[in-house]
Formats: sequence, C-alpha cells, structure tokens
Amino acid sequence: MILVVTVSLLVISCSAEIFGNTGGGTLSVETDPAVQTLDRVPCNQDEGLDAYIDNGLYTTFDLDIDMDGVQDKVVSSAQNAGNELIFFRNTEKGCRKALVSTNLTEDGGRTLGKIKQESTNGGRDEVLSMETYFPRGMDVATHYVSYSGNEWGLSRTVYEISDWRDRRNVVYRCEVEQSISMHELVSEEAVSRVRQIPDQSDRDHMCTLQSPSGT
Repeated sequence: MILVVTVSLLVISCSAEIFGNTGGGTLSVETDPAVQTLDRVPCNQDEGLDAYIDNGLYTTFDLDIDMDGVQDKVVSSAQNAGNELIFFRNTEKGCRKALVSTNLTEDGGRTLGKIKQESTNGGRDEVLSMETYFPRGMDVATHYVSYSGNEWGLSRTVYEISDWRDRRNVVYRCEVEQSISMHELVSEEAVSRVRQIPDQSDRDHMCTLQSPSGT
C-alpha cells in the first residue's frame, strides 16, 4: 500500500497598524503577498516567547525570516521603549529563539516606524526591512536585513533626508552598504560600525535627489 501525503500551500497576505505612539508616526508591519506560508502550527508561547506577548513594552510580528515559506515571529521593543530585536524561528518542534539583536533605533534619535516583509527576488536575500525616523522633519533610515547560510545580516541602509537650509527643497536618497552580522549588533562596538548618511558635502555625488513627493 502506498501512502500519499499532500502538503497544501496557503497564500497569506496581511497588514496591521498600531496607532497611538507619542512620536506622531505610525508603527506598522507589512507582509509580502508573494510569500507563501506552509500549513504549520503558528509560533506558540514557548521558550520565553510568552514574556513578550501582550506586553506593552514589545510588539510582535508574523514574518518569514528564513525564506522557508513559514511565518516566524519577530519581537521588537515597542516605539520609544528600547531597541531590542528578537527572532523566533518556527520549526516542526515549535518556536525557537534564533537571534537577539537590535532594531537600530536610537535613544533621543530615530524611533521605530515600520517593519516590513521583503521579497528576495532582487537577488540580495533580504527578508525584512526596519524603518526608523526622526519624529520631526524628513529624516528616515530604512535598514534591510538579509538571510544567507543560516545567518542574518544588516545588508544596507537607505537614508532619506531633507535639509531646511537647502533652497532646492529636495530629499536626498542615499543607499549605504553595511554587511554587518545581526548577531554582532548586540555590542556597542558593532553598532558604531553602522555607516551613516554621507556628509553634506558628499551627498550631491553619492546620493540621488528626489522631490518631497518622492519623484
């Protein structure tokens, strides 16, 4: 007798927004509709995950962090509540902690704005992005996280910034390569190696110019 087991694929597309932050922005999570999720029990509250569920100091997201077609769990400090970032991988034996890192927000600086599922179709193996921003003015840093060889890395950062002193009223869009292990970013020394936006004198030839509307 031959036993045939069929695994069904379920395409899930969802988005959620959390309002009421003090910075006037919106903290949201987005999933890529192209990401397919296999029939597997969602991450349960095990191996410490329950400490973050329904905890006002943290926000949890369902994202595919390792490109296996299964939604995992991402835990981040809530807006203006810290800079922790924790990945829980959804395995056949349940949810397992896989990474402790930082969401790259800054005390007194950029705050968390959006965590988004990224598609790997661009060839960079990027699985998610974290948007941080200053509550006032146009100053956004979007950090892209890649996954390769069972490791997560900060692959690049896209900075978008305007300067009120610039009469042209334009936005500089500067893409900066990083290549830093997310595991290393738990240390201040590693965080200090995150490359920042180019100096004002270098932006005209290192960045692209956009209008405030993004065109």
